[in-house]
Amino acid sequence: MNRFYSSGKLLITGEYLVLNGAKALAVPLIKGQEMQVFINGQTEGICWESFYQDKMWMKAIIDPETFELEQYSGEGDGNYLKRLFLAVKELNPDFLNEKKPFTVVNKLDFSPDWGLGSSSSLISNLSFWAEINPFVLNGKVSKGSGYDIATARSKTPILYRVDGDERIINPVDFYPSFSDHLFLVWLGNKKGTEQSVNWYRKYIRPTKKQIRNITNLTNEIWQTDNSERFGEILKEHNSIMEEILHITSVQNLYFNDFEGVIKPLGAWGGDFILVVASFGEHRVKSYFQHKGLSVIFKWDELVKGKETV
Repeated sequence: MNRFYSSGKLLITGEYLVLNGAKALAVPLIKGQEMQVFINGQTEGICWESFYQDKMWMKAIIDPETFELEQYSGEGDGNYLKRLFLAVKELNPDFLNEKKPFTVVNKLDFSPDWGLGSSSSLISNLSFWAEINPFVLNGKVSKGSGYDIATARSKTPILYRVDGDERIINPVDFYPSFSDHLFLVWLGNKKGTEQSVNWYRKYIRPTKKQIRNITNLTNEIWQTDNSERFGEILKEHNSIMEEILHITSVQNLYFNDFEGVIKPLGAWGGDFILVVASFGEHRVKSYFQHKGLSVIFKWDELVKGKETV
């Protein structure tokens, strides 16, 4: 049996503008996705199974030559699997040439609805199996920046920037001493990354100054050891993004009575938010639970720290 593992991700700064060359800060998560691949003697072709909390959320039988889905059930887009395998085969023509019947079991540590990298960790694991470049595979099925692929394989937080065809990835020591003031809350709906990226590329044109300002905030935020300044940087980041996207930030839209700072992570309008609060965990959880939001993590429960590296 072969076993591969890749981490989930969160993008702390630089959302959207990382596509324009802005520097972004991303963190790998304690939670990720495991892929187990073994030969079976029962099913012809590829038996593909995906689980979360021991519950199967997707199953498919895939033809190993055409990659057509002979059977499919569960959540997600079955055609995405076919596109992935076709792209893998293009990059490595020797992949699966032995025509053996494989079972592939994927185990997510987080819900596929949370937007924490179910696709990017899958692309990373599939690339491990096929022995191909995960960034090239990602480029064939996605228009994203690739930061999530870099994070999937990183043990530490990273600064990520795209310069033409070059990816500049720098590991950094970003382990806030004030992490007990940081919380991550799921807004209850998954925002389609590809749809958001396509919309952004089509309609939004940030200025060079705006891109430079986001880069400057990224350069500062990972180095600050002051929770108040950290919150101020997030506020500045929100203001710039509101100006660029012409979208009201979630704090101004839904949580304007919150006595702290809230920043959207990733695509605006869905997935997780980063919360900075000087008061305790009980009060934070009580506030968001009153708003109907129940998936709430302390920073250290979700993000890799020094002790988890």
